[in-house]
Amino acid sequence: MNKEVSRKRLWFNLFYKTYENILGYWMLNFQQMKTATFGTRSFSRILLGGYTWTEGVVTGLRKIGELTSSVPGAQRVTDLCQHFLSNNYTDFEKIQPPKK
Repeated sequence: MNKEVSRKRLWFNLFYKTYENILGYWMLNFQQMKTATFGTRSFSRILLGGYTWTEGVVTGLRKIGELTSSVPGAQRVTDLCQHFLSNNYTDFEKIQPPKK
């Protein structure tokens, strides 16, 4: 009984670790690849329709700033949030970087 369980565990671990390594290396290569269409960070750009996470958040903050422009101080808050999230961010492609 114990011998049989050990044999099954060994075969399971062999196939599972092989699958895990292949999938891990594939995902690592996919995440770090650079393509002509999406540039760097292509995995997140593919997931987000060409944007990076930072560009998506900045776009959302800008829309919030436009919607709340009549609220005193709201633009300042969204500008500060945008500054903290995107300061020195060099991969803007779809949107213009924030004005300095």
